[in-house]
Amino acid sequence: MALNGSNSTRNDNANENNSYTPPNRGNSPKSAKHVPLPLKMLRFCITMVIGAFIFANIKPYEVIATQFLSSFDYNSIASIISSIPILGGLIQFITKFFAFGLGTALWCIFQILELLPLILFGHGRFLNNQIGKHGKAAKYPVSGNDSWETKAAKFLGNSLSTEVMRFLVVMAIGVYVLDFLLILTVYPPVKGNFGDFLYIIQTAQWDKINWVNVLVSFCVLFAVEFLVKLQGVVKQVIEDLA
Repeated sequence: MALNGSNSTRNDNANENNSYTPPNRGNSPKSAKHVPLPLKMLRFCITMVIGAFIFANIKPYEVIATQFLSSFDYNSIASIISSIPILGGLIQFITKFFAFGLGTALWCIFQILELLPLILFGHGRFLNNQIGKHGKAAKYPVSGNDSWETKAAKFLGNSLSTEVMRFLVVMAIGVYVLDFLLILTVYPPVKGNFGDFLYIIQTAQWDKINWVNVLVSFCVLFAVEFLVKLQGVVKQVIEDLA
């Protein structure tokens, strides 16, 4: 009986040594995410178009920067420098490059301020934090016996949690209006100044409006925002499909 037990033990050990245990694939590194080719192409094309619109949109601000720099009267000095063959050409190149850099910086400021609410309002964590702050904020009930100063203080106290979102919306609207007015100086909708434009609208002289410039102005104003939002939607679809 002891011999049989010993043989049985050796057979069990041999079976355990010869047995194959498959690897735990659940703990193996994840394979590369498969992204459909059309979505890859769409994301790449949107990125290229965004770059093209950025380069095209800088031009109005470069014109504005050039007009701003030309407002400084240095004709006497400029005429002397421009008469020097090599130095004059170098100074003109530096001036144009500086105008392009100033226009780019101006465009970036406007574009970031316009894109900031769009990006933040599409960010789940930011919205959750804002909603949580609003839920935890102290509530001050307003009664009819309160003075107007007290009512104003309670209103401000109750709205502190939404101050960031409110400021972003108001700031974006103001920047959009100012941005649109600056763009109209580069792509004027009518011949003349802004007062002539208002007079033409009031008198319904629609045939005197350059609708091509109006369309271009709206494209310059909203194209990048639309493409950035579209790129974000495509990125979300890719992440959901992967």
